[in-house]
Amino acid sequence: MSNYVESNLTTGEEIILKATKSVWGIIPSIIGCFITFAIALIFSLVWSDFIGIPIMFWVLFVLSIIEMVSVILKWHSMELCITNRRVIGKMGVISVHTLDYMISKVDNVCIETGFWGNIFHYHKVIVRGGGEIDGRHRNKNAFIGITNAYEFKNVLAEAVEKHTAQARKAQAEEIARVMQSQENKTENNTDIQ
Repeated sequence: MSNYVESNLTTGEEIILKATKSVWGIIPSIIGCFITFAIALIFSLVWSDFIGIPIMFWVLFVLSIIEMVSVILKWHSMELCITNRRVIGKMGVISVHTLDYMISKVDNVCIETGFWGNIFHYHKVIVRGGGEIDGRHRNKNAFIGITNAYEFKNVLAEAVEKHTAQARKAQAEEIARVMQSQENKTENNTDIQ
């Protein structure tokens, strides 16, 4: 799972949490492919006298196989993790979509669970970040079949909160340093006069 993520870590960056995938997340799509194949097979057997039916069967058969392979490859290549600096994700083999948000730029993590997801305990995780307008990347940033979605959301919220606290502390220290240097300058100016 860690090929893409580990190859894109920067110096000092560590993985905090990896999203775990459930094979149950792709089962509904695979079942849909089998149903399409079964319907095509039934039509080709029942109406084998018509010339177009066997051709239609082979077209539907090939399309269902392509869809099944596509779903399996997309699921197998999917990676999503949180590091101490970023949220990194990758999905796809031929058409690859990557996700790379700095922790400070993450706006929201949505979790969607359908009927089968409730039964088999898998979820869709949607990561939204800075610069995203009207959810244009909503479907591209959706990682399907994640079993530890709520843990992922909580760890990411803690990382964002920790980063915000560190940024505020650094800003307060900078302000205090500037104020101290200003006080020293005014003391020096009053001493000179």
